[in-house]
Amino acid sequence: MQRDTRSALDFHRKAFGAEARLSMPDPGGRIMHAELKRAVDAGARVIMPPSDMFWGDRFGKVTDPFGHHWAIATHTEDVSPEDLPARQAEWQKQMAQGK
Repeated sequence: MQRDTRSALDFHRKAFGAEARLSMPDPGGRIMHAELKRAVDAGARVIMPPSDMFWGDRFGKVTDPFGHHWAIATHTEDVSPEDLPARQAEWQKQMAQGK
C-alpha cells in the first residue's frame, strides 16, 4: 500500500509525465485507487504485456520512441525463498509450452 498516494502521483506526473485517469478517495480523503495514463499512450511500444510473475511482481516491458527499454513492475505478493524454485520451474514449463 502506498501511504502517501498524492505525493506518489505527483512524483509520477513530474518524472514521467503521467496523467491521472481516475482517482478514488477513501472516506478519510486518502486516495485508495488511481489509474495513470502512461507510456503506451505517449508512443511507447509494448514488448512484454504486464503479467503476474512467479517471483511476486506484476511485470511488463515497453520500448520508448527513442529505443530505450523500460521494465515496469509492481509488487503483488511476497514469495518465500522455499516456494520460489517450484514457481520458477512451473513458469519455465509454461514458457516452453508457449503459454
